[in-house]
Amino acid sequence: MHGRQRPLVARTRERHQQIHERIERGDSLRAMARELRLSRGTVLRFARAADAEQLLVAATHRPSVIRATSPGSSC
Repeated sequence: MHGRQRPLVARTRERHQQIHERIERGDSLRAMARELRLSRGTVLRFARAADAEQLLVAATHRPSVIRATSPGSSC
């Protein structure tokens, strides 16, 4: 992908960084979730990921839900 990052990619990288900074400070998962307005499960998923790319693999490599249609099809 060229140019500007997709919003999902930028947000995921930012959240990953925020959570890992708070882990180093010694914050609890509950406190992080409250401050960042995320569920504890989301915070845990980000905390377990060594880098943001692990979180982005599924989101950036999923197939499109838009089907290619040929001219004249009845979709």
